[in-house]
Amino acid sequence: MLDGAELAQAIADRPRTDDAVAAYESVMLPRSNDQAATTADLLAALMPDTDSTEPVFPDVLG
Repeated sequence: MLDGAELAQAIADRPRTDDAVAAYESVMLPRSNDQAATTADLLAALMPDTDSTEPVFPDVLG
């Protein structure tokens, strides 16, 4: 929802759509890159790529 609000604000503030999208992307892309890196780190921690057949969280399986 933040992305939509920021894009709408950029469009409202600029006469040209191309300029609005460029302004929006200058803020959105760095934020999305940071979020993607965080997601990758969490995924690696929660679901390590191993050859083990042992469950990562055995107590969850009951």
